[in-house]
Amino acid sequence: MTEKISVIIPYFNEAETISTTIELVAQQTLPPCEVLFVDSNSTDNSFDIIQEWISKNGNRYDTAFRNIREGTNVPSSSKNVGIRNARYDILAFMDCGLSFGRDWLQKQMEFLKASRLDIVSGVCYFEGVTLIDKSAIAQTYGYKRFCPTVPSSLVKKLVFEKTGHFLEGRRAGYDVDWANKLKALDIIRGINFDAVIRYNGINYGKSLKEIFLKNMAYSQPTIGLYKYYYPYYYLFLALLAVLGILFYGTAALPFVALYFFSRGYLIPVFKSGGGRLFYEYPLSLLVLPVVGLTIDAGKLTGYLKGAVKYIFNMISKRG
Repeated sequence: MTEKISVIIPYFNEAETISTTIELVAQQTLPPCEVLFVDSNSTDNSFDIIQEWISKNGNRYDTAFRNIREGTNVPSSSKNVGIRNARYDILAFMDCGLSFGRDWLQKQMEFLKASRLDIVSGVCYFEGVTLIDKSAIAQTYGYKRFCPTVPSSLVKKLVFEKTGHFLEGRRAGYDVDWANKLKALDIIRGINFDAVIRYNGINYGKSLKEIFLKNMAYSQPTIGLYKYYYPYYYLFLALLAVLGILFYGTAALPFVALYFFSRGYLIPVFKSGGGRLFYEYPLSLLVLPVVGLTIDAGKLTGYLKGAVKYIFNMISKRG
């Protein structure tokens, strides 16, 4: 084995999917030297399932399987545990609940060698399952689109020596922060469109409530990220909208209508590279504006909570 790879997989309550993830990693055509499963404070029996699999099957492979529990409870911190505990110089990241080819590591290593880069990411294919899920995908990643993600990536450990580890204590936003640091340091991130991962089941959310809560939870930690200004633009535009309605009343209705049209149709078409969802699911014409409004409401709530928390922390540090 010439390529010494450490695979890092954080998990939280993955009892239903973890066995599939283990098998896919164990059967890679390019076997890693080690696989580190990092518990993110699971409340189900995920940890025990992994332990049992390692006890029964670990000696069948040249790969060393390790199950780590250090009290982390969010993805960024769990990934950092994996980075700190990894014994080898090439780190591979994967998440549970995803399907990926048994040649995932081989494709990424071949790309890394050919490109002579220090980092390569694969792409996640987003399609959705239910109409609400598909509409949420159209509003965010784009319907039937491919987006580069940290899961599927191969990264030389020396990259983290330059950028630092992922932001600690973050459920979301740490990947954006890291990407901005890569850009600031002129570290080129290769994208391999032949290394495709997919969600098993729901891609984004199965209900409006779940979509709202997800956006609220994922937006809150993005306040204060390195060179990430989107939340502030968002809050500023929301403030303008409120002031416009308060001061101009019904005269502001055309702008409200423009918002619903843009959020309901223009943004999904732009994100998805066309209106394929409309053709395939005509009912999406009614669902998309509602889902878009739900996403914005969740984001706005998250940004407001995040801003309050950020300001409070700044005042506490100064005090």
